[in-house]
This record gives sequence, C-alpha cells and structure tokens, in this order.
Amino acid sequence: RLVDEKQFRRAEKRLDRYLDRLNPAAERRGEILDLIAKIAFVIVTVVLAVFFFLLWRGYFNQSPG
Repeated sequence: RLVDEKQFRRAEKRLDRYLDRLNPAAERRGEILDLIAKIAFVIVTVVLAVFFFLLWRGYFNQSPG
C-alpha cells in the first residue's frame, strides 16, 4: 500500500526533531570519557592486584635493617 502523505509528513517531522536533538560533539566527548574510564579501571585493578599480591607475600612486614 502507498504511504499516506499525512503520515509521511508526520514521520519526516519526527525524524527532523530527532536529528536536531542529536549532538555529535557531545557523543564524541562521551565516547572519549568512556575510554578514559575503561583505562583508569584497568590501571586501578592492576595496582590493587599488585598491592594485594605484595601484602600476601609479606612484603610490608619486613623489618628495617
């Protein structure tokens, strides 16, 4: 069936409103922040793993001298 002209205009308006709301710069900024958060999470996880490994091996219990 052919699309009604009125429906087509309504859909076109909705699409225009949706596209106007999109902000490519904000999306890019969000993606960069997500990447930074992932990298920070990995670094913190590795540091904690090393810390607990050293704690388990008694590295911090050594007496000076």
